[in-house]
Amino acid sequence: MGSQPFYYDMLFLTSSRNFTCEMWNVTYTAKSTFVNSESNVTVSDVQYDHRFVPVKTDYGNGCPGGLCAYKGWHGALSELLKGTIYTAGSYSNLRSSTKILQTSVAGCPELTSSIKLAGMLSGHCPESSLERALEVLSQNITLSYFGALPLV
Repeated sequence: MGSQPFYYDMLFLTSSRNFTCEMWNVTYTAKSTFVNSESNVTVSDVQYDHRFVPVKTDYGNGCPGGLCAYKGWHGALSELLKGTIYTAGSYSNLRSSTKILQTSVAGCPELTSSIKLAGMLSGHCPESSLERALEVLSQNITLSYFGALPLV
């Protein structure tokens, strides 16, 4: 039984276009400050090291070779993004099985065209595109791990 690569890619199908987001090993240079117990993180440099391509082995759902952190990160992000949004043009006909509407990404044009018809959303996309907004969301998830208490 040989090893084969697998990917943590995420496929997005919207009413206007489709695209795939890839998982990458990224190095951030960031400064964290605290004022009145409130954290502020400023990222000054981002290095895209290489696409993350783990090797699937026969470990089942285990975490060989330190994959637990990657699986956890991917799980956190995919829990927010997976699912569907359907609307027939009115609020009463809106159906959703995703938590993406709870994020600022929901304001991006690729998602709002049908949702605005439902009269449900009036926000704006926090970035220049849905892809960029997803990248910033994933960066924020990554940086939030640094504020977590260490396990004892």
